[in-house]
Amino acid sequence: MSENLINDLIAKYDYRYREGAPIRQEREDFDTLLIRETDGGAEVFAAKGKGLIHVNYYGYAELDVILTSVGEKLALIAE
Repeated sequence: MSENLINDLIAKYDYRYREGAPIRQEREDFDTLLIRETDGGAEVFAAKGKGLIHVNYYGYAELDVILTSVGEKLALIAE
């Protein structure tokens, strides 16, 4: 179910970027994780259990810091 929602979100917001499609990554904190890194930030699509989150981050924080924050927020949603 979350896979279909993520695909819909990607289709909806894909027009903004020329950097290419989001790249699927495996990480134990998420059931599904797709990341598109841009010059000025990152776009994250993540799902865990019944929770799903889409984040556009503009700034220069490390990707691990962003993913930690996304994981914490998603844990609240997924409960």
